[in-house]
Amino acid sequence: MLRWCVKSDRLLDPQYAGGYARLGGLQYLHYKWVAGEDLIKQALALDPSEPETLDYYSLWLASAGRVKESLSLREQLRTLEPFVPAFNIFSAGVLLVSEQGEAAIRTLEAIPADAAEGYFRNLFLAKAYAAAGRYGEAADTLLLITASFVSRRSVEDAARIIRSAPTKTKTPEALPALQEEFSFVYAHVGALDRMMEPLERDLEIHRMASYGLLLLWSPQYAPLRKTERFKAYARKAGLVDYWRARGWPDLCRPVGADDFTCD
Repeated sequence: MLRWCVKSDRLLDPQYAGGYARLGGLQYLHYKWVAGEDLIKQALALDPSEPETLDYYSLWLASAGRVKESLSLREQLRTLEPFVPAFNIFSAGVLLVSEQGEAAIRTLEAIPADAAEGYFRNLFLAKAYAAAGRYGEAADTLLLITASFVSRRSVEDAARIIRSAPTKTKTPEALPALQEEFSFVYAHVGALDRMMEPLERDLEIHRMASYGLLLLWSPQYAPLRKTERFKAYARKAGLVDYWRARGWPDLCRPVGADDFTCD
């Protein structure tokens, strides 16, 4: 999620809003949600209309399950920058997890397949197609991904798996391991629990998930959010501490003193 580059001397300027946002991003990468959010809010206090900060904070909120707040920021961003493909791609990603799949599809289909390196446009569109039961189109869209930072084998494995949907696999454990963002395909072939594997791998090596966590809040993954496996991840990743400090997300609520549940 940290997509920006900036000269280090600018980060030391106390009036440079982008510096606070980028430092907040570094906290996020270390699962320090509260500290990171405080820095991003400092950035917005200095410049409440800085598009990249709005973009980043909205994705931060959506990843933490605060999708309604994220959508509000996406609307503000669209007013400021209606024609930036990257912003529109990620706005569609947030629409997708807020039960607005058709709107997400319309937005993404209007963007060239190679925009912003072609990766997230095609990833989000494939997921939207799959959620709508359009599995062949989902597979074809995944195969449009040519970005060098992802494994071609993982792309092709994900396309093959989603093309076989909605047939349920009899051996979920035999499915190939996929890179994080492609794990949504598991859910459509009866291997929902395997969606957690890439997130757990990232947690083990102390690397924050990119967009797999955001996509986990999609409506069709409600059964996964009710599992002890998801709850264990949320605790280890610092999400529960963050929610207790800053408010519970749209789909989760506390149960007693130490537990919680998600819809």
